[in-house]
Amino acid sequence: MSPEELDTAFQVFVKYQVAAPFEIVSVRYQKAVLEDVHVPVVRLTPRPRPQNKLGLNQQGEEDWCETMEGLFEWVGMAELGATRLKANDRVDPFVAVYQPPSPTRVRSVTHLQWTGFIGPLFVQSLVEFTSHHLVQSLQTDRPDFLSISSHACTWAPVSYISLKAQTGGTDVRPPLRDPTRDVEDSWCLIATAPQHGASLDAHNAKECAWVLAESVGKHDSRLG
Repeated sequence: MSPEELDTAFQVFVKYQVAAPFEIVSVRYQKAVLEDVHVPVVRLTPRPRPQNKLGLNQQGEEDWCETMEGLFEWVGMAELGATRLKANDRVDPFVAVYQPPSPTRVRSVTHLQWTGFIGPLFVQSLVEFTSHHLVQSLQTDRPDFLSISSHACTWAPVSYISLKAQTGGTDVRPPLRDPTRDVEDSWCLIATAPQHGASLDAHNAKECAWVLAESVGKHDSRLG
């Protein structure tokens, strides 16, 4: 449809929505604080690479994947406010068993949550604030690590709107998916302050260390 036809169709749509008029909703965050919980000591390292032409460092890679799996699991439980993270948790082992990644410190955790239609500029601003805070803040003022998780509306036919499209780009098509299927679309970013002494590239000395995991359903066009 041409822009004129789209505008006409939108005006007609609005006209017949008198019974349920549109409403502008201000997306505000919800804040939750977990006190006295086991917080893992996070030290991010690069994923092990092949050691020689004969094959991969399989054991090192498996250990790295297990460490990352435990860290992302802890972040998910913290977002849910799970009581299993409490330092004084005494749950019956026959009911639930959970062991946080070691080593840990007993600290407090702050969780901010936004729910609504959130544009890419807002998400980008959160990522930039996180990295800037970890790098520029004094060591006594910054947290041990920060994490950002995103859960998309899986019933929508579009995964996300590209940042390039919102900033004036043309012919930037969003990735499509089948909203009628059981789909999954989420990602989680974990970032820490620059880790001196770690086996990181030289240019990362003034940048935060980070790791990203994404879970995308098979009915998403990003998988081809």
